[in-house]
Amino acid sequence: MAPVDVPRRVASAEIGGTEVAGETFIGDFDDGNKAPMEGILNAPLHFTSADPLVVQFYEYDDGFNGDNDEYQRTIDALGPSTAGPLAQSFTFAPGGSGLYQLRYDLTHGFDD
Repeated sequence: MAPVDVPRRVASAEIGGTEVAGETFIGDFDDGNKAPMEGILNAPLHFTSADPLVVQFYEYDDGFNGDNDEYQRTIDALGPSTAGPLAQSFTFAPGGSGLYQLRYDLTHGFDD
């Protein structure tokens, strides 16, 4: 009997077209599990509005759970007049198959 392929969630990231985190398994979230991104996005990451951080999430399904889902988000740097650190988050539902949230802090290079 062939092994059953289970859904898997992976993430990757780039800054200015340069990969800073390759496709990395982040977990199976069917049970509402949480996964810290520190091991994937080796923080702190330094980027600018000209070369923003782009994070990509993929949900590879086994066919029984629908099509594979992708989500991409561009995160711009703080504007020069915006004080940091500034807590941010975004929520997405790729393909309507679940709800995901990424929380992160933005800061300038020398903010406390």
